[in-house]
Amino acid sequence: MATTIAPAQDAKLTAPIHDDLAAIDLTPAEHAVDAACISPAQIERAQRVHGITLLCPVAPDHSQQAKSGAGFDKAALSTDWERRRATCPQGNLSRE
Repeated sequence: MATTIAPAQDAKLTAPIHDDLAAIDLTPAEHAVDAACISPAQIERAQRVHGITLLCPVAPDHSQQAKSGAGFDKAALSTDWERRRATCPQGNLSRE
């Protein structure tokens, strides 16, 4: 837990909380957070630096593709996190 002034964004506290817990050898395997405390970078950092799996709600896809049905939305892509590549339903790979 961390306390800040009201205008501070919750998302900015996730990494410092993990660092503080690691400093006193109390790093959890999983950390449940709300959607305001999460970003892809935070998910990656928590796992890479501290071995913590962040559990959180997944934000809905508000992209133009998801709204219009034109093209592929994020749910249609297959992601290989190890290789940092995505594959579309037609088999095309993302570029780095």
